[in-house]
Amino acid sequence: MRVCRYNKISSSGLLFITIAALFVSGSFFAENRSFFFSYSFIATFIYCSYYRKISIIRLSTVIFAFFILLIGLITLVKVDSTSGRLLIYKLSFELLKDSFPGGIGVGNYGAEIGTYQVEYFKRGDYTQKELLLADNVGHAYNDYLELFIELGLLGGFIILSTLFFLTWLIYVNIYKSKTFHIFQSFCLLQLGSILTAANFTFVFARPVFQVVFFLSITVLIYYGKLITSICHIRGFFLTFFFVFLVVQKPRIAKALAKRDLVLINEYYKAGYFEEAVKVCKSLEYFLGNDPEYLWIYANSQLENGDIKSAINITQNLLKQQNNQLVYGLLARSYLKDRNLAAAESAMIDAINKVPNRFVPRYQLFLFYADQGLFEKAERERRNILHLPIKVHSHTIDEIKQSVLTYQLNKY
Repeated sequence: MRVCRYNKISSSGLLFITIAALFVSGSFFAENRSFFFSYSFIATFIYCSYYRKISIIRLSTVIFAFFILLIGLITLVKVDSTSGRLLIYKLSFELLKDSFPGGIGVGNYGAEIGTYQVEYFKRGDYTQKELLLADNVGHAYNDYLELFIELGLLGGFIILSTLFFLTWLIYVNIYKSKTFHIFQSFCLLQLGSILTAANFTFVFARPVFQVVFFLSITVLIYYGKLITSICHIRGFFLTFFFVFLVVQKPRIAKALAKRDLVLINEYYKAGYFEEAVKVCKSLEYFLGNDPEYLWIYANSQLENGDIKSAINITQNLLKQQNNQLVYGLLARSYLKDRNLAAAESAMIDAINKVPNRFVPRYQLFLFYADQGLFEKAERERRNILHLPIKVHSHTIDEIKQSVLTYQLNKY
């Protein structure tokens, strides 16, 4: 369906409004502020720029109104989420300062930011709000910032050059096309919304957005007359498909090995740890650094008695998925290895990774009590009893009661 660009409104324009409204509504009901704002802003921009052709002054007024909407969404909606992301940004800029200009390497953000979060709470210079909102984090909630941290100056160049090209591509399709296909406007909506949402959440880590992003670019290159040959478009598409397969190789390998992962879990739960280890070893080439695979592999090795291997695998897992559960597994491995100092250190790291959790503190309390370190146990007892509660649960009540009972029986 095509419409002359000089018509003020048309069936094509109404269809675009309907499509945009569906995406805006879906984002609203999903309580996704990033895409609610992005779809609303980009849809309004396309409608005003193409279908209505309003003046630059009026368009600037619309953009300013959306800037006010953005401030409202940040400060009034899901305020705790905003505060939590401010903590992530604070740690991310510390990481950027320490790693610039070379960067930390592609895919290393999750492990590095986890280490920085542990060290931040170890220093003790944090607010109660930060303590309550800390969580296991693997992304910067800003794709541009994350890439800049990982690749440094090279990442900055990639970001600026890509944004320049895509801005020009959007400009060509909106202001230079004499006719405007509804599919063209749909791809503009998707491309613009993904680029905008990437400022507030992690988008490009998800395969579905990678596919939509590239397909939108391909369509807009075609409609913008940047490539007129179908053969060239086909070559462009095949190149992306090859790159996509390379990037998604770990996910594809995991999907193909899904049945084996289920088998490993069944062996582990049934107590057949040696069999679980054998299957894990057979999958090492294909799954390598997959976190789920490494988790069950380390646990199986630990229960099978190969403690050194369990420690090595868990340390590798920390590089892929830095969270408090992995620190807990590392502590258990060190305990079985009778390396008490390393076990204590891992337990403390588990606490500082997500300091609002009660279970890691309780485990450290029991460790101190079992080792006869009663002063340290008393300190942890006080920490547990005075720790603010993020979400109340029966488990927290049990831990507090157990700590009180242990204290009364022990002293």
